[in-house]
Amino acid sequence: MAKVLGDAYAQLLQMRASVTYTVGVFATVRDAERRILLVEQSYAGRHWAQPGGGLEDGENPIDGVLREILEETGYIAEVTGFIGTYVSVFRSDIVLHFAARIVRESEWKPNREILQRCFFRPNELPAKLRANTRARILDGIEDRRNVFRTLSAVDTWTDLEDIR
Repeated sequence: MAKVLGDAYAQLLQMRASVTYTVGVFATVRDAERRILLVEQSYAGRHWAQPGGGLEDGENPIDGVLREILEETGYIAEVTGFIGTYVSVFRSDIVLHFAARIVRESEWKPNREILQRCFFRPNELPAKLRANTRARILDGIEDRRNVFRTLSAVDTWTDLEDIR
């Protein structure tokens, strides 16, 4: 029995080692009025999203999310907490989601990736939000911490009801 279990475990480890996940970092950034900072993307249907993107090779996740906030919005921010981990199994993607606050503003202008940045009240979010963005925003609004969510297919969360 031990040999069978050992062989199965070895196969599982080998399969796991062959899967490569991308790692992204996003933030719920709120201003003094508790509005949420979103950016309008210039690609893929011009959806609104939280500031964020992929980690660079060897980059610390907190440094990465602060870099993404600055690049996409011109705001220098400070991470105030860890909201959760979001796994998109169907595309082998892991997102680390942080809470952040603005420290100060630096120069920013629209660019080829981001058309505009805007603050929204939680009850006035734009219609063009993907389900994964809505889920993260909901967790941020409700000040959740250490959330773990799995996205099993496009716009289908396994543990959330009615987030659209």
